[in-house]
Amino acid sequence: MNTASDMISLFEDDSVTPMRGPLTAGPNLYTWAKGPAEPFITAHNQMLEHHDAFLKEIQRIAPNDYTTRALYGVYLAWYYEQIISQLPDTITVTFHEHNMVIMDPRADGTFHGETLYDSFDFDGVFIATGYSENRYSNSEAALADYASDHDLTYIPPRNPANANLSAILPGTTVIARGLGLSFFDYVTMLTSGRGGTFSQNPDLTLTYHPSGLEPKIVGMSRRGWPYHAKGRNEKGYGEQDDPRFLTADFFKRFDRKHSLPFSEFWDKLQLEINYVYYSLWFQQNQPDQWSAFEQSLLNLSNVTTLPELLTKYGVPKAQRLDLESLTQPTLNLTDDQLKNFSIAVASYLRQDAAAAELGTKTGPLTSALEVIRDLRTQIRRIIEGELFTDEDYINKFTRQYNGVNNFLSIGPPLRRIRELAALTEAGIVSFPGPDATLSTANGKFRLDSAVVHGRFWLGETLLESRLPQTTAHEAVNPLLSTMLANETIHIYELQEADGTWVSTGAVAVDRHTNQVLDETNQPILNLFVWGVPTESLHWLTTASPRPGTNDFFLIEGDRIVATFFDNLKK
Repeated sequence: MNTASDMISLFEDDSVTPMRGPLTAGPNLYTWAKGPAEPFITAHNQMLEHHDAFLKEIQRIAPNDYTTRALYGVYLAWYYEQIISQLPDTITVTFHEHNMVIMDPRADGTFHGETLYDSFDFDGVFIATGYSENRYSNSEAALADYASDHDLTYIPPRNPANANLSAILPGTTVIARGLGLSFFDYVTMLTSGRGGTFSQNPDLTLTYHPSGLEPKIVGMSRRGWPYHAKGRNEKGYGEQDDPRFLTADFFKRFDRKHSLPFSEFWDKLQLEINYVYYSLWFQQNQPDQWSAFEQSLLNLSNVTTLPELLTKYGVPKAQRLDLESLTQPTLNLTDDQLKNFSIAVASYLRQDAAAAELGTKTGPLTSALEVIRDLRTQIRRIIEGELFTDEDYINKFTRQYNGVNNFLSIGPPLRRIRELAALTEAGIVSFPGPDATLSTANGKFRLDSAVVHGRFWLGETLLESRLPQTTAHEAVNPLLSTMLANETIHIYELQEADGTWVSTGAVAVDRHTNQVLDETNQPILNLFVWGVPTESLHWLTTASPRPGTNDFFLIEGDRIVATFFDNLKK
């Protein structure tokens, strides 16, 4: 996982306000691992294929460690069993292990649903389907057809846990498109997952020892660089940096009629990031000047005047925070480094791991990037309040900021960064650089570098190393498909400045209650869609709840259920 075990919970706590329903307290992932996990795993050893590995994992896990996703799955199963076991006699739960394919509202406010095996009547419906694979786009379909015609392997966007990699033979070349979290999962599955091992060096770097079963992996994306590492966590339960620029007073200036310009949001967010960076830099280098610098920084009207302030206080240029270079590392490369791009990436990964090792409260860079994660509540306030214009939301926030946010703050644990550096130095993984061009040629997939003229790779496998886009109208999901076809649900759209309507891919729901909106944008009482299918109407619906932080998902879940009961009383 890419979140520390002490920072994930499915239970509410005292920070979650307001709460309509009863507060249901319970252990977070770490405290569960040190308490109820062992008897649950032991009691379910027939169901859990890897129960011995789980028992070993819960023994060694520490609060700031990152568990396997499989162990999180066991926590989910335990949570579900706990909820079911604690129900009062007046409530029953019947679980049907079949896909729902039809869900129709009736005139009397009830719902008719069908699986392929049975039909049902409901007073309320909560749809939380999570990720769905999508139908092939035209380009994906062409690549899949080419693979079929030339005995190649094409793996479309999907959860790596659901991908069959058995057709990828040792020594063959895999072109992996996407350098985010899924890329790291696939690299692990194709290297240490095939018997390779890592040994740790005195400087904490790693050396890879191949098994001989690995393919050659070429990793590409538009940016061309793997995601930044998650820093070594030093923050305690519920601990976050408070905003100093994106404050409540700042937000009072804006509403739906008085939009927040994206440029002003981005300016204030940069100031937040710089504040944390320089608070630590000054404490570690010029502690006696921090107080004066802090006051000057807090009084800045915008980030463009920051360089003058840094010069005034003698901050060396080489030690300044450069967000543009952070988001586009290629800007810092020499011609020789461009020609040896994979070596440059390996060096970058080593530096990134070293910065992440300094921690999320003491390392200036890592702590600064952690702010982006800590300020999710403020960013959600903008999205939920619809403070951006549609134009800014589509072209600035969705198409630009989300990529920056993912690259800088939603990366893997630093262990994975160290592993990737070792694999790159071992020649198992290589990188063509930004804007590489994918094509087909001579019965292979072909990848041409945009930074070194004439350099190319031919691959037997094209691996789409990313999750499917959250586009409900393209989802291979029988329930969403039939509800769209029957016009029970529709897609949330936004309008660009030229009047063009743009599909977000999200199911249109009421922002506050998550009730589905009908064709006139009126809520359909007690028909709810929650989570991933609403991505782009809500923001970052793929994260897990964080304890001690008044987490948005826990508030939202409480609000949905409260709405259901309120409607029953009407």
